[in-house]
Amino acid sequence: MAIGIVAIAEMIIQFEEKLAEKATGSPAHGEVSKFAAGRDSSVTREDWRNISVPIIRGTAIGSAIGLLPGLGAAIGSFASYGATRKFSKNPESFGKGNVQGVAAAESAENAVMPASLITPFALGIPGSVIAAILAAGFTMHEIIPGPLMLRDNPEFMLGLYGSLLLASLIMLLIGWFGMRFFV
Repeated sequence: MAIGIVAIAEMIIQFEEKLAEKATGSPAHGEVSKFAAGRDSSVTREDWRNISVPIIRGTAIGSAIGLLPGLGAAIGSFASYGATRKFSKNPESFGKGNVQGVAAAESAENAVMPASLITPFALGIPGSVIAAILAAGFTMHEIIPGPLMLRDNPEFMLGLYGSLLLASLIMLLIGWFGMRFFV
């Protein structure tokens, strides 16, 4: 409920800014990104060059944090953002729209959940609340999480991994083609 209240407040603020922008003809916050301005929103090679190292770093940090029990995506995001800011040539640009910070935080956040599934599948020990709920669901269907899970249920495990890969591909396509509509 609290998140909904914050979301409604943000929607009202953005609506008021759009009205002010239409009335004055100029953006409410000074310079506007190329996405908000309606200019070309495709990711260039230069963009990929700028964010490739933060994405790799964020994925590594997120995977390491996902392996540790009890830590979540928020900690992975903050740790990756902090590391990227520390290694950046211009750390003062972080917090002002530097895409490297966004790329690092998001890649870490997306790497935490798959890594947190390694411990229940390999050892039978859930490392997060979501992994514990998933392990309980498996147990209800007589699939015991642990090192023998792949040997005892190979079709199920291949289906699970296939569905995770398919979900990632679908999310990539939704993000890629929906970028014009979402931004």
